[in-house]
Formats: sequence, structure tokens, C-alpha cells
Amino acid sequence: MPVPETGTVHTSNLAREVDVVKAQTQAQAREQAAQAKESVNSVKKVTAWIKNTLSQLPVLADKVEVISNPDILARYQKGAVAAFVDGKILLFAPNITSKEQAIRAVVHEGVVHYGLRSLFTDRQREHFLKLVYDSFKDSKAWASHIGKNEYYSSLDPLSQAEEFVARVA
Repeated sequence: MPVPETGTVHTSNLAREVDVVKAQTQAQAREQAAQAKESVNSVKKVTAWIKNTLSQLPVLADKVEVISNPDILARYQKGAVAAFVDGKILLFAPNITSKEQAIRAVVHEGVVHYGLRSLFTDRQREHFLKLVYDSFKDSKAWASHIGKNEYYSSLDPLSQAEEFVARVA
């Protein structure tokens, strides 16, 4: 029986290793594609929840924008589900995992952040938030909603008060 040359054995082993790596890469690609499809379906589901919720809140419907673009999401606090920016309520669909969370985000941003600006003049809102700050800044509720959140803690006192109202609403 002839003995194969060393180069032939090495090439054969290398070919098998390449096949294994190729199979692993294809499996990873299939898994990533499945995750991407699941993510797209999740975003579609969240968008449907939000549209359903907004149909019950017509005053807010034209104030809400559902965001799923990763470039836009990257501009905001990691994991944030919503933001109130320039009079618009931005809902970050990829970060919303349940209908309840979607509704809570609409209430937080729409009823409090948008609502305060709709109900009060800037001066009245400032006065109201100063009263909230002065009344609750030393409370346990404040500590649990604002004190434990690094982002909220870094805000100015009136913004902290607005977030406090939004968190307890």
C-alpha cells in the first residue's frame, strides 16, 4: 500500500477544516438572518400595538413617530424606549418588548412631557415643576425614580421634576 505524500495529507486535512469553518459560517449566517427576521417581525408587532393605542388617543396620533432606524436610535440613550423631542414623541420600536411598555411610553411622553407643554405656558410649567422639585426632592419616591437613574440624576432640577412626574404618572 502506497504511503501518501505529506503534502497530500496536509492538503486533505486543510480542506476538511475549510469545510468545517464554511459550515459554521453558514450556520451563523442562517442564525443571524433568523434573528434579523424575528427583529423585523417584533418591530412590526410593536408598530401595530402603537397604532392601536394611538387610535384611542387621536390628540396624540400626529405627534408620534415610530423609529426603527439604527442610525437614529444610536443618538439616544442605549435601551431607551421613547423620547420627547421638538414637540414630537419618538417611540423606539426595537427597544419596546410589550404592548404594556408601548402604552406606558405613550403615557410617559405624551401625557406628561407633551401634556405639560400643552396645558401650561413656559412660566406656569416652570413654576409647577419647581413646586414638584421642592416638594419631592427628599422623598423616598424621588430617590427610587430619580436618584437611582444615572441619566435622570445628571439633569437640571426642573428636568428631574418633569421626569419624576412622568415616572409616577
